[in-house]
Amino acid sequence: MKIIVFPRFQHHLFRAGLYAALVIVLYLSTSKIEGPLPGDLSDKFYHGLCFFVLGLLCDYAYPDTGFSAIKYTPLFLYGIGIEIIQYFIPYRSFSLADMLADALGLLAYGLFALALTQAIKHLVKPDAVPRR
Repeated sequence: MKIIVFPRFQHHLFRAGLYAALVIVLYLSTSKIEGPLPGDLSDKFYHGLCFFVLGLLCDYAYPDTGFSAIKYTPLFLYGIGIEIIQYFIPYRSFSLADMLADALGLLAYGLFALALTQAIKHLVKPDAVPRR
């Protein structure tokens, strides 16, 4: 099995994707939404999915460190910031449940990344990986 190693320039693409996603999430979080969300899913599911994707983008945008507090803390604080902003918007509301869903999305990504890393370590022999 070949491990995908992204060239350095591709990290810039992930960074652009991360920053674009942060702007889009902020816009959607402060916009007035008419009608139900797509599908029959809870908005908490969308919160978790959103922060899972933000975690993934952040992890690949800054690959020099693992998915640790240096990455997930700013993302979680971003989620708290959105909830604080929503408190002051008449058609939106502050929700602790949304913050919990954000944290669970980040946790789910962290567990996914850990499981993927462990699976790759078991599938690839140490001498098969080229040394830098």
